[in-house]
Amino acid sequence: MYMKPNSYIYPYVAFNDLSNKDIKNNLIERKEISLSQLKELIFDIKKPQPTIKGENLLERILSLFLDEEILFGPRDHIETNKKYWQERLSYFIAKNEPIQFTLLGLPFKIPVPLKTNRVLPDMGEVLFLLRLNSISELISNEYKPGAKITILAEDLFADFVGISESEAEQYYLAVKELNEKLGFSKNIEIISFKIIHDHVDNFPHIYEEKIFEHEKLYQNNDKDFLTKYNNTYDILKKIVTSKKYDNELLMDVYNDNLSNEQISDEVLKIRDELDKKAHQAVLKYFALLKLRDEVDLLEKLVPCSLSLSVAPKLNRLGIIPINKDSNRLPYHAVPVYDNGKFTLEYLIDIKRDAGKYLSIYFHEDKENKPFYYEKK
Repeated sequence: MYMKPNSYIYPYVAFNDLSNKDIKNNLIERKEISLSQLKELIFDIKKPQPTIKGENLLERILSLFLDEEILFGPRDHIETNKKYWQERLSYFIAKNEPIQFTLLGLPFKIPVPLKTNRVLPDMGEVLFLLRLNSISELISNEYKPGAKITILAEDLFADFVGISESEAEQYYLAVKELNEKLGFSKNIEIISFKIIHDHVDNFPHIYEEKIFEHEKLYQNNDKDFLTKYNNTYDILKKIVTSKKYDNELLMDVYNDNLSNEQISDEVLKIRDELDKKAHQAVLKYFALLKLRDEVDLLEKLVPCSLSLSVAPKLNRLGIIPINKDSNRLPYHAVPVYDNGKFTLEYLIDIKRDAGKYLSIYFHEDKENKPFYYEKK
């Protein structure tokens, strides 16, 4: 799997042909797993085995992020910026302390019913945490103090996709609980983006000002902003909430092969509504990121940390979120177990698949929906 990275947001992956509306009765059985069975399953998953090489410790640690099992994005982002990364690593190594990494992610389940019908995290988030934990353990094999990864959970983004603060909070707390129960918290800490309120006086007012500033940039056709806008708009249009609509309508809404002339007035109206939501979402998204950067939030929370990302840039280490066979984020899809391997798939694609699936429920899950699906 190769997917061209986007510097601003994780790339969009298309649905399978949405003109096919043949929903199968293919969920054949319900099974339940315990916490011990969940642990046994995930810890039996083959971990990445990157080729680690280099003449010194700094080069060896950095080489981990250049391996095809880990790297998402251009090698040049790391190789041309090697001095920067080595300086960051040296800061911790000189003090014999765990190397600190930061990552933005784990906001909430995307409120698009064709992708997932859950509110709380599932096996997808477990696999994401497992991948991060594996990276930490790989570093500890080379450097005894190991590594700590701090995830800044993007729960504050709930506002611009149109889900409730309550749902985002439930998701955040459930992810933290999974992190603890699976024993990952020794290497991974999860904190809420809401902590920015402590670093920005009168946050609601300043946030609104930033949104207005970005609206002006858009109206004035600012070249740099329009580049960011255009690289983000189409993706955000496919994650703003569409929960109130039924699947058959949404299959036309998200069918990029259907022009406006080929769809009903009702579908056209929904598309227009999502367009307006996406425009506001882009403004709010970049307003929050601008505020984050202006107060240097990550540096304040975790000084001298190395930034991990699934939207790689020159000053971020791009990482594959789950594995090379999964090109979706865990909160955008549902997990499927097939022949000993997990992938992430859109729920509507499973429901139209000719194969049969078991619905696997997690005993300690607070949501009565499948935690993952197993293909038979």
